Amino acid sequence: MSIGQVIKVVREERGLTQSQFAHELFVTQQALSRWEKGTADPSIDMIRLISTRFEVPMARLMEMPDNGFLPKLRHAVLSPGRPWHRTGWNAKRRLLQLLL
Repeated sequence: MSIGQVIKVVREERGLTQSQFAHELFVTQQALSRWEKGTADPSIDMIRLISTRFEVPMARLMEMPDNGFLPKLRHAVLSPGRPWHRTGWNAKRRLLQLLL
């Protein structure tokens, strides 16, 4: 399931129209429609807002399986001595910290 499909399911579970849901997120209905259609993706900040505002785990929004994978990923990313100092890894590590 894509992030847009998950957002649509979350919206429908709460019985909100696109306009109402968009208003809660301070975006236009057109932006929400593009996310749901898959023609655009929300930013990581918007994903965090959706997660917080509608009490949806970020793992669900980001299509991450809930099968014991997250604790293993958390350990691999956050364990001391890992070579995350390489170019680009700091941003990835920060993103994973937000998800985990």
